[in-house]
Amino acid sequence: RLYVCMRRPLSRLVFFFNDTATTEIYTLSLHDALPIWLEEISNKHQAFSQIRSNGLWFGCDLNQIDKVNSLLDLCYEEGLIGISAGTSTLRFAPALNIPDSDIQEGLFRLDKALKRF
Repeated sequence: RLYVCMRRPLSRLVFFFNDTATTEIYTLSLHDALPIWLEEISNKHQAFSQIRSNGLWFGCDLNQIDKVNSLLDLCYEEGLIGISAGTSTLRFAPALNIPDSDIQEGLFRLDKALKRF
């Protein structure tokens, strides 16, 4: 016999995803999140004309042409070591195992540098 308790039946309703593919769909990966965070910072400071990526390599083209070294100096003063790709592109290539807390700290320091840029 099957007994079904009808008293508050929805209070016992639970969804559980036990497969990797479904879990990945509902988890925002670093690859997906970093461009969103960079876009938010760019919109706040009107900093980048374009943000490009290939895997975890990111290139942020500055609105100000030939000013990437000035921005890198400000980043360095904030404790963030950056790298350029050409004269107008800020480049990011985080390690695959970088903790989210380090990404957040780096973005915080980039935000401070862009505020002074």
